[in-house]
Amino acid sequence: MVGAHRLTLVATRGLRAGQVAEGGLALRAPEGGPLSMPGVVSAAMVLIGTTDIAPERVGAVNMGGLDSTDPMRPGVAVIEQVAPPGGGPTIVMRIGAEGNRRDARPFEGSYFALFVRQLTATDFAGGWASGAASEEAAGRFCAVRVSE
Repeated sequence: MVGAHRLTLVATRGLRAGQVAEGGLALRAPEGGPLSMPGVVSAAMVLIGTTDIAPERVGAVNMGGLDSTDPMRPGVAVIEQVAPPGGGPTIVMRIGAEGNRRDARPFEGSYFALFVRQLTATDFAGGWASGAASEEAAGRFCAVRVSE
């Protein structure tokens, strides 16, 4: 998943159902390896990055700082969660620096997350969901590697 990608989001639920948002996505490994997350033992930020996607186009919550390169609050965080025995790891991408803060563990609040369900050498895809107290918008996404 490291590298530059073209990210496409399609809304299938919510006020913007049927709408599409496209933009760039850049991912890299953090210096020093995976980053710990406050209060979470079985998950780590394995990649961090930035995006210029416009979440509002598909009804997703904009969690701010999508272009943040600060490892304490990256614009994009790829989180790998250890799965129960017999299952593979779960990969979630959180979009927005406020949702990716490593100096505080949010109790509740807004979110915008992509759930990776397919991963190949050139692309990855899955579903996404976003909201405040409950899910307000959701859909599917794909990210295709682009030459740098």
